[in-house]
Amino acid sequence: MIAGGYHAKTPGRCNELTFSVYIANMILISLMKSHITYPLMYTINMIIIVMIFRAAPVDNKNRVLDEFELSKAKKSSRITGVIIVGFCAVSLVLFGLSNTISISTMMGALTASVSLFIGSLARGGEKYEEAEISK
Repeated sequence: MIAGGYHAKTPGRCNELTFSVYIANMILISLMKSHITYPLMYTINMIIIVMIFRAAPVDNKNRVLDEFELSKAKKSSRITGVIIVGFCAVSLVLFGLSNTISISTMMGALTASVSLFIGSLARGGEKYEEAEISK
């Protein structure tokens, strides 16, 4: 919500994508519970942070950000990303690798950060208005 991300062109596609991502995450969380390692958890958390710092925020035609909003959203998304990854890291230390809440939180953050990255790629890294002008 803070950082934006990929947006499907129709509500139907949005629902299909949301459902697909939800199912994929549930399957991955189930598989990861028995195969997760500390290096993998830390690597995924670093990927999340890099994607957020690199791509956020991503605006779209439904919410075009002016320069002030862009700056505020960038700061908010970075702070939120660090808090979420921090929570995952602390949970990992306190509760170990089998903590479903930590794995679920991490997978949700990974999904959101991948959405950011895809949304940014779809626009060529530009703001929505700039991407529309260059078409």
